[in-house]
Amino acid sequence: MYKIILVPIDIPEKELIKKALKHALYIARLSDAKLHFLHVAPDMSRYSMSYSYHYNLLANFAKKTIESSEKQLKQIVKHIDYPKEKISYSVEMGLPRDKVLSEAEKIGADLIVVGFPPTKYCHAFARFECFGYCF
Repeated sequence: MYKIILVPIDIPEKELIKKALKHALYIARLSDAKLHFLHVAPDMSRYSMSYSYHYNLLANFAKKTIESSEKQLKQIVKHIDYPKEKISYSVEMGLPRDKVLSEAEKIGADLIVVGFPPTKYCHAFARFECFGYCF
């Protein structure tokens, strides 16, 4: 059925993570699919262009944001009851829509499980089958 399932998550949204994870795991178990989790942090580059005199500060903030997000995502993944060799994760910076689509292309995802109402957002992922509910 599905081989690679992409699950974009927003780390602060714990309830949405639980609900998306529940559905992603259900489908992954049925298909024996790989799960890839993605967190997209806000893009700091647009600020560095406007405030070039704070570039080093912003670059350091971006680096720490990614490191912190990776650490949190690692903890989330660690507690998932699924074979660890079938789970991967990454953190990107930018616009969530753009990064989700590029990550889906990069990993060859054939399903994106999202934790938000599909009628509002799934049009952004039209090239992929979207699975979501109004949680």
